[in-house]
Amino acid sequence: MLRRHALADGATDDAVLRRMDGLRAPVPDRLDAMERHRQTIARVLDRLEPEEGALGDRVAVDRIALACLLGCLDLRFPEDRWRDGRPAFARWRDRFAARPSMRAAPHPA
Repeated sequence: MLRRHALADGATDDAVLRRMDGLRAPVPDRLDAMERHRQTIARVLDRLEPEEGALGDRVAVDRIALACLLGCLDLRFPEDRWRDGRPAFARWRDRFAARPSMRAAPHPA
């Protein structure tokens, strides 16, 4: 659980850095950094996808961190299409996001 939390938390950091860099002038070094962040997030998702069955519907810190990461990716980077090739995660994220507690605290637009 703690490993999954650390991976999801680190990938969220990459998403935030990528978003912040995307708001600044597109210089080559910044574009390279943004691509590295995108690749890191993709590797984390690929690493965790096979573990979807272990997530279940129970609320725990790793599941909250992962659901928040996936929601952030849906909101900020829909062009990445993280759901493509990760059907188990997509189904899990949709189930988890439907929880009353997750609906009560949606991402801001």
